[in-house]
Amino acid sequence: MKFKFPLTVVNDFFEDPYSVIEYANSLKYFNEDKNYPGKRTKDLFEINPDFYNSINNKILSIFFDREKSVDAKSCIYFQKETHEELEKMGKAAHWIHHDILYELIFIVYLNPNLNAGTSVYKQKKDFSVSPHNVNGPSLFNKKNMSVEEIDKIYKEHIDHYELISSCNGNFNSAFIFPCRLAHVANIFDNIKKLDRLFLIGMMRDFVAEKMPLDQYHYYNHYA
Repeated sequence: MKFKFPLTVVNDFFEDPYSVIEYANSLKYFNEDKNYPGKRTKDLFEINPDFYNSINNKILSIFFDREKSVDAKSCIYFQKETHEELEKMGKAAHWIHHDILYELIFIVYLNPNLNAGTSVYKQKKDFSVSPHNVNGPSLFNKKNMSVEEIDKIYKEHIDHYELISSCNGNFNSAFIFPCRLAHVANIFDNIKKLDRLFLIGMMRDFVAEKMPLDQYHYYNHYA
């Protein structure tokens, strides 16, 4: 599968990350769908359009010349995951999955004292699509499966994938990658019982003269 964007890490994403954390903590969080761990704010487009636009412009400027016309549809949220919930859900909170409705995902990690990053995977060549290519939190929240049952399915599920890369989730860094890459929140040692806070955004329907990896794919065709 040819992707339009490279895996990218940007350090010091926000100029003042502590004010962003303060703002994130002032918002209300929800999880009506129960298909992801923790809770999210409403789309920042609804809450704070100026902040939403500034993030979009910052992400687009990484890959495109902003003096040229470029646009995309996006949704952006803050997300919180409490340590109690992560412990309760076990492996269901760390389920390898794809977000097929979007093209690009970006995560900005907002925990000063917690490296809780993300790993991306590809499907093994000798394996078919995992029969458990579903949503881990949904198994836990909607099907009421036990942690033991989920752990068994998890082991079968991860056998279908091999690791490509892992981002540590350093404070105020952004990890950006194609949504169709299988990905998962890293399992981490949470000795201090800290909650996980991050900003997550997804983009699709890009309108641009060229995509970031177009030239690479062109020359790679002849290599």
